[in-house]
Amino acid sequence: MVHIDETLIRNVRKGQKPMPHIVMGIASEGEVRCGVLPNRKLETVTSAINRVVRPGSILVTDCHLAYSSLARDGWEHIPINHSRAFHNFAGITNNPIEVYWGVLKRTLRLYGRFSPDNLWRFLAEIQFRYNRRGATRSPFLELIEAFPDTCPTALADLRRAFEW
Repeated sequence: MVHIDETLIRNVRKGQKPMPHIVMGIASEGEVRCGVLPNRKLETVTSAINRVVRPGSILVTDCHLAYSSLARDGWEHIPINHSRAFHNFAGITNNPIEVYWGVLKRTLRLYGRFSPDNLWRFLAEIQFRYNRRGATRSPFLELIEAFPDTCPTALADLRRAFEW
């Protein structure tokens, strides 16, 4: 099962001007991927899902209109109506991604305000640490082994991985 949701990150600022950003998260098998969305329109959301989620997966989402076409597009879709309950009365919840939002927002509060140009960096760091929360190997060693080349093109490619 793949749990999908989006959240609004409010502590992004350009100078003194607040610039909230939409972040979509996809949780499956104990790991999370997230990225910045330009909007919550149906085309944008389904494009991100089609790009990241393996075909044939079962998708669990809330009842936002952006997810309304998933069943028509061939996905097995389990919607959770949050206005009725936080589960679908068959015991299925969207808690794996909801828990991640709590971790993400708590961590971002520690950083205070930051530029929109750096949001993807914060998402990458928090996602990396969250996905290794149960690892026996030192996250520091794993991190320094994964450092990309710092040439401008490699950095741009890395940034694009967090812009959906």
